[in-house]
Amino acid sequence: MDDRPPRGTDLRGLRQRAGLTQAEMAGRLGIAASVLSAYEKGRREPRVDIFFKAVEVAGFHVDYVAKTQHRPRLWTVPNAQEKAQVLLLVCATAQALPQRDRGPLLFPPFRTLTEAASTG
Repeated sequence: MDDRPPRGTDLRGLRQRAGLTQAEMAGRLGIAASVLSAYEKGRREPRVDIFFKAVEVAGFHVDYVAKTQHRPRLWTVPNAQEKAQVLLLVCATAQALPQRDRGPLLFPPFRTLTEAASTG
């Protein structure tokens, strides 16, 4: 199975399986044929809604894509420790900026975190 997320270049295969020309597919998607061509050639990436509409226009269900492509989750919900690490990195980065490039960190949780990061 292919582990990569679907791309604009996948639209060509969908269109060809449906037996549609670029002009026909573009018309059904509500986009210009030149835009569809750019998607198919990999010069542009379609929005997710355009991709899923193309799947349906081609006569497939969105479930078909999910079943034929195993895609890893692009986003996982971080646990509390991961969130804290990210916040500390953000605060440390903010503290590293010269004072004139940023204002003081006034949001109390950020101020507390940056003070803790600078002392520890």
